[in-house]
Amino acid sequence: MADVELDAPLAVFIPRARAFTAEVSALDGATMVLQASPDSNDPDAALQLLAEQQDEGPQLESASIVVSGGRGLGAPEGFERLERLAALVGGTVGASRAAVDAGWIDQSRQVGQTGVTVAPDVYFAIGISGAIQHLAGMRQAKRVVAINADPNAPIFRHADLGVVGDFASVLDGMLDVLQGQGEAQ
Repeated sequence: MADVELDAPLAVFIPRARAFTAEVSALDGATMVLQASPDSNDPDAALQLLAEQQDEGPQLESASIVVSGGRGLGAPEGFERLERLAALVGGTVGASRAAVDAGWIDQSRQVGQTGVTVAPDVYFAIGISGAIQHLAGMRQAKRVVAINADPNAPIFRHADLGVVGDFASVLDGMLDVLQGQGEAQ
């Protein structure tokens, strides 16, 4: 916490994502684009709301469930399964730097030291080895579920539940169960 005294008519403070427990807001899930107006001397008129757009699904930084994939997915098509899982559990998709660097998914989905920091209730690490740079972005997750073919992957040391196996087989089984539950209701 800090006491700050400013000598300017306008200031913007942006806390690190998930640094504080957020209060429920009417703007949750919305993106607001603001533009400074250099021609105005009136601080109240200095910011003009240009657009407000409702985004689809939870934002990566604030999602309660994150389904992340890494190089172990083998190809960009692996993210199709992750997207289906995320949709079924009300989460959003993240990725390791290796998957982003390979061009399999957009950089805005990158979790880690050079990406986004997340603190979800559940973090699925699928095909992610668990490099320290990735762990830096997800270490605040309450529960970690890791799926990896390598039984010695470092991610298992940080997982609450670890599954050693082929991610595609494991996810296909999970998707069948989850889709079956949705149809039963």
